[in-house]
Amino acid sequence: MTKGVSLQDVIASGDEVRVREKLVGLLRYHVASRATPLSGGSVRRTAKIPHEWKKPKFWVFGYGSLMWDSWEAKFGGKRHDNASLRGFRRSFNKASTKNWGSRSQPCPTLGLEPDPNGTCEGTAFEFSWSKRQEVLAFLQAREGASFSLDPLPVQLISGVVVEAATPLNDRTARSYLGDKTLPARVSQAIAASGSKGSCVQYVSNLRTRLHELNISDPAVEEFHAAILGASLGCSQTVASLLKPKRPPSNSG
Repeated sequence: MTKGVSLQDVIASGDEVRVREKLVGLLRYHVASRATPLSGGSVRRTAKIPHEWKKPKFWVFGYGSLMWDSWEAKFGGKRHDNASLRGFRRSFNKASTKNWGSRSQPCPTLGLEPDPNGTCEGTAFEFSWSKRQEVLAFLQAREGASFSLDPLPVQLISGVVVEAATPLNDRTARSYLGDKTLPARVSQAIAASGSKGSCVQYVSNLRTRLHELNISDPAVEEFHAAILGASLGCSQTVASLLKPKRPPSNSG
């Protein structure tokens, strides 16, 4: 039995031999600790599930600003980078009319698009189940009414698959921009600016922060390159905005 190491840590290591040894050791310990005497001096073993097995976890999957602003800390969360969500891809398909754009000039911000051949690499956040309602309320307020928090299968880097609440934007809402062409959304991005800065800066900083986590996302790279190409025909002012200055916050 691996002493001084939690079951969760052993599972996260991906070492099947260590996991098996840990499980056997825990079971033996708890069976022995629950031994009760029978009449005649014999001993009856009353097996009990180890306490740490009884603690369900609540998971959240982040693919944008949730990945880097340390929001999980106040809920006692633990981050697991390099997690993967299959069947979806990133897309600049949600209109920001406050933080990075306006009602007249909305900024295309990050959302997800269903894609049977797609994979979105991001970060999974692990919480105690007791924090579930508190975390969900925080995320719903943060993401806004046009997002739902759907439980989706997410694979951790260890290979373990967990069910994680994932922000999905409503593709039937007025804020949905995924039905617009790439050139149309690029034009919107170049023109948009909100309370937290320009849309161009949002895209540039998003790309930079993903690179810092060793993620090169095709949709982000394509959108960033399209903005850069279009801006070359506009002005040096727009092009200069593509130089990262500060990280984006939630898409709002």
